[in-house]
Amino acid sequence: MHAMAIMTPSPPVCAALSVVAAASVAWWLLHRHPRKPLLEEPVEGDQELLEGESHLLLRMAPAINTVTFYEGDAGAAAAHLRVRVAEVVGANPWLAGRLARGSNSRVRLSWQCVPSARSEACFGEAEAAAALLDPAVPYEELVRGLSLRFSVPPGSACVSAQLAPSLYRVTVVRSPAGSGSGSGSSTSGRFAVVVSLSHMVADGATFYALYGMLSSAGGGARSLIVARHREYSEDVKAALGEQAGDGMLRCGDDSGDWLTSAGAMLGIARTLLLERAPRVLQAAVPEAWVANEKAKEALRRQVMGEKTPTFVSTNDLLTSALMTLTGCQVGLMAVNFRGRLPPLSSDWAGNYGSVVAYRGEQDFGSSSHIRRSLQRPGGGVRRVHGERPLPGFAASLAARVTLVTSWATFHSDLILPKAALKHHLPLVDPVTVPMTHCAFIFRPRAGCLAVLVLSHSLTQSQLEQALSA
Repeated sequence: MHAMAIMTPSPPVCAALSVVAAASVAWWLLHRHPRKPLLEEPVEGDQELLEGESHLLLRMAPAINTVTFYEGDAGAAAAHLRVRVAEVVGANPWLAGRLARGSNSRVRLSWQCVPSARSEACFGEAEAAAALLDPAVPYEELVRGLSLRFSVPPGSACVSAQLAPSLYRVTVVRSPAGSGSGSGSSTSGRFAVVVSLSHMVADGATFYALYGMLSSAGGGARSLIVARHREYSEDVKAALGEQAGDGMLRCGDDSGDWLTSAGAMLGIARTLLLERAPRVLQAAVPEAWVANEKAKEALRRQVMGEKTPTFVSTNDLLTSALMTLTGCQVGLMAVNFRGRLPPLSSDWAGNYGSVVAYRGEQDFGSSSHIRRSLQRPGGGVRRVHGERPLPGFAASLAARVTLVTSWATFHSDLILPKAALKHHLPLVDPVTVPMTHCAFIFRPRAGCLAVLVLSHSLTQSQLEQALSA
């Protein structure tokens, strides 16, 4: 009995072993010898991706997907988008490119500079059930019916595929003719536009830069800078620290190192493999709530005699509120480094973002602390109470982590001819969420603000109450 008890692994040990085994299999699949593609194409452009873009996190990450709902003439919208997508891909031919493993651990992006069958595949038209063209349909049904059908595959699938899929795809979805919605032939029916972009080659800022080019009200297609800023990895390490007066880096922030640490990565694997899919929660952010929270924070700073920061943004307020509401041990806020690190500007395509990690409510309990973390000396980005270390290996395995990312900053409405925009929405498959809680701040349309929260513990009523004016 005692011998059997010693030799038989306990359930937690079995779970840990399964996580390690799954991670090992994933590593082998991503690093095995590359196969030669079935069809060779002439290469006219080639770019090695950044170190972070070749990391396991982005290789396994799903594409960035959104759906925008309309009422109007789907045919006119499709005709416009077919031409505009061709112009966008013509200005940015890397969107129709291929991903392949390089001689080292980096992934390479290659493309042709002339139109090809691959660039034509970036646009499509499809039919779906009329119910899927209504933003009020349950979110999980939207994911199954739209995202899983029309999304670009994850980076690992794009790299390993012998017939590499497109990295960018725009699809006009309407219901079958005669289905009752009228969108198959009428000029007043419902339809949707699904836009998908591989996260391995671009982040949310690049996604919405391309998204805005599709609009009939925008400035049209323009070329983004696809060449990678090779000093970015070192520059962002410096930005995630504090600069002394002599310009020397005194204390590097451990946010990025923690996220890619063995403990955090195994914690992500545990969440994906052993936890049930999170609940999907959505709520509008009332203007009255924003005004009230800003007034309360200004009063708090006055009472406490705090002279900085001089303001807090809506994003600061929401980040603090969402992290506090989820009761997380570690809060992660996505930060875009365009405009923070020269020469990066909004014209640079790629993944030029990172995260700031906050350790408990002493860091994220106040929106002023969020703002101060973005205004550190020397242009750095670092949590206010950096002296408190992030969880170690053992604690990271089961740490409650909340990720907050804002897409609202980059948003512009996708205006289409003879159509009225009704609702814009991120499409995120709940089963791919790697954290305990993930929150997306977005704009359903210009002038409106909302949050999409995928959570393992929150309820819809808790979210709505937290954002009630």
